[in-house]
Amino acid sequence: MDTLRRCKVGPCLEGAGTPRHGTPHPAQRAGCLTQRLKLAARVGWGNESFTSAPQLKRGPLGCANPTAPKQMTGSSKDTDLKTALTELGDKLNGFKVFLKYGIPDSVLFQFGIDVLEQATATLIVAQSDVRRAAVANARAAFEAAMDMLLLVADPAAYDEMGAFVRACELLTWEDMYQKRDRADAALGMKPEGRGKSPDEIVALEAEKWEKDSPGVTRMYKRVLEQARHQQRWKHHWSGIGTLRDRAQFIATKLSGYAGFVEIAEVLWGLQSVHAHPAPRTGIRPSEVNEKGQLVFRSRPTEGDFALAMAAASCTHALDAIRAREKYIK
Repeated sequence: MDTLRRCKVGPCLEGAGTPRHGTPHPAQRAGCLTQRLKLAARVGWGNESFTSAPQLKRGPLGCANPTAPKQMTGSSKDTDLKTALTELGDKLNGFKVFLKYGIPDSVLFQFGIDVLEQATATLIVAQSDVRRAAVANARAAFEAAMDMLLLVADPAAYDEMGAFVRACELLTWEDMYQKRDRADAALGMKPEGRGKSPDEIVALEAEKWEKDSPGVTRMYKRVLEQARHQQRWKHHWSGIGTLRDRAQFIATKLSGYAGFVEIAEVLWGLQSVHAHPAPRTGIRPSEVNEKGQLVFRSRPTEGDFALAMAAASCTHALDAIRAREKYIK
């Protein structure tokens, strides 16, 4: 991040041979693109160990106080989401990480923050002039909430499932380092250090976790190797390939989810359609103006689906936390 702060794109826009006003020479434009690529390659990298986190002290600990909006303006259509955000924010504020379940508890908590952040973004975008675009945030909240339910669905597998999430996260960052090295080479840049490897981080975390949950070290290291061998980090950390199969696993393990599989599949499909690039033929309303031009506009209700999905995701996240509370006191 220090490099990110030091880099400046501006100087290449006004460098030697480029007038302060006007169109830069193609060579200068190419230089600008290279500078931007170099800048983008210097984002934060997730190779930190949980052992350095303040949560990991002995005994149950509170969360890092994520905030949910308590008072926000908007129409009555926003009410369900605002209520769900407040409830989820309060639940996360009271969440306690137990070191016996250090990795899965930390993972569950951070998934919950993802739901909270993305659902809040949904509310903001759905109140803007680009309401339909809020579906992308709602989809991210939905994915995180589904992962939370999957994580807690089988109490006997809670530790292992949490370990798979964490292992896949580490393997993803290892892959990103490799890609960054190739990008550095293509841009003629000197490679930066990679930090600790997944194996080193797992060893550190396992050593800490082992003190409160004897025997987890062997499991954690096995999970890392299995995730690497099966390349789970390229697909889904659970090893369950499709969303329908994951929804079926959740519905089988958790009661009170009649129709969950079918509904999840439809909602996932709708969110995917709206979150991925497409012409949106027939979706965007249009009219011919006085000049004979075809003008596209947004529907006032375009954000309603995203708002409803984000509220449902908050509810699923709360369900997951409550399910976990049943077997972890």
